[in-house]
Amino acid sequence: MCGIVVSEHLGNIKAKDEDMREITVRKESFSDFYEKHEELGKGRFGVVYRVTAKLDGASYAGKFVKCIKAKDKERVHLEAKIMNDLRNHPQLVCLFDALEMPKEIVLVTDQ
Repeated sequence: MCGIVVSEHLGNIKAKDEDMREITVRKESFSDFYEKHEELGKGRFGVVYRVTAKLDGASYAGKFVKCIKAKDKERVHLEAKIMNDLRNHPQLVCLFDALEMPKEIVLVTDQ
């Protein structure tokens, strides 16, 4: 199960308890909170990298999606909403954070 807490230094990070929060896409710079490492995979809509939180060194997967058009951003916001709606599903990754920059959105999930 996914559990979410908010840290004033890192944004949204995982918790081990049952108290769950909906993750919203926040307009902040990815590099303020995370470091990007090696590529884990790529698909039609984005590239996934291993990322680590600057605050505590926790390792996550970051899906980087280029958003040139407004429709691109809408699609990623919808994906984040679906991940929130299905956050209790045992077969799906948990969404821990979502950051929107001017031309890219990063969804931070468990690996």
